[in-house]
Amino acid sequence: SAAFQLVLDRRSGECYFNDNVTIVAAGNNPKESSVARLLPSPLTNRFAIFEIEAPKVEDWVKYMDNKYDEEKINKLVIGFLLSNKDIFREIPKESETLNQYPTPRTWEQLALALCNFEHVSKNEKAKYDLIASFVGKEAATRFKAFVDLESKIKLDELIQDPDKIYNLTMSEKLMVFLLLANKASDLKTKKKLMEMIDPLYELLSRVTFVKEHGEEVIYYEYLWFFIYMFKKKNWRSIIV
Repeated sequence: SAAFQLVLDRRSGECYFNDNVTIVAAGNNPKESSVARLLPSPLTNRFAIFEIEAPKVEDWVKYMDNKYDEEKINKLVIGFLLSNKDIFREIPKESETLNQYPTPRTWEQLALALCNFEHVSKNEKAKYDLIASFVGKEAATRFKAFVDLESKIKLDELIQDPDKIYNLTMSEKLMVFLLLANKASDLKTKKKLMEMIDPLYELLSRVTFVKEHGEEVIYYEYLWFFIYMFKKKNWRSIIV
């Protein structure tokens, strides 16, 4: 077969590989892909086999951050996935289907599409259909519920009384920091931006560092999301 020719003879047709060429193969586990197949034992025995863990949400966010300019991706997708990690990646039950399902690939497509089709947000049904077309109906329902939190968060009240954040769910807390990021991005002077520092610290400290059973527990999701949302280049230029 072609695979044996590559590995054993180190050639493809009449083209032989140089001695400094390393052959690397990558594939999916048949348990996770309907089109994947096991390798013949003699071929497997000629490889060094490494199992690579599937990316976590944090890995995916770093990938998105490195690949795209921040204005090209929808931050709501990031906030949602950090608080709903169980729906980041789903293995379809059927080997053949027309029902969409969430994967890192489809969340990437959705994050881009929501920025490219902003006019769709004015129509609730069209918005839901767009989301479902990428990640499926179950994930779309949960994501839509997260998006709707924006209208329920009373940001000014939280700034005045930070203790109210204790009553919020994880998704609501992440939405708070996303709204704070948007609010801060509208501030064009160093003075106005510095006025946001105290409220940001008060809110962040209340959800990131928590006492549980007498011990301090750090919830890195909030801290990580905070750092991600507040690293805009134009803010650095204002502060500096």
